[in-house]
Amino acid sequence: MIYFIKNASAYTLRYKILFLYFLNVVDILFTLALLRTPYFYEANVLMQDIVTSDFMSIIVKVIVPAIVIIYILYLLNLHPYENLIFCNLAILLVTLFYLVILFMHLGHTYYYFKIT
Repeated sequence: MIYFIKNASAYTLRYKILFLYFLNVVDILFTLALLRTPYFYEANVLMQDIVTSDFMSIIVKVIVPAIVIIYILYLLNLHPYENLIFCNLAILLVTLFYLVILFMHLGHTYYYFKIT
């Protein structure tokens, strides 16, 4: 596992990007579900107006990132070895951030079911 995190190859970068996309999708699913409870609110100021519409939420958090990821993977095929260390570091930091958010969502879900 540590090798996978430290590995800066183009091959593992693709899987890291897909894992990050998976965390992004899980984040919006938890967010939309938890917003239907009275115990949760969207803390991200940029997303507060967007999450009022499920359709816009899916567009912004699922479709747009998918298009960006497809473009990144295309560029990675063109230039597989340029900036790999920077990309891996950026993906690692964003993944850690999303994992913290995921655990917060799990905690809110546990709290909601515990009190209902």
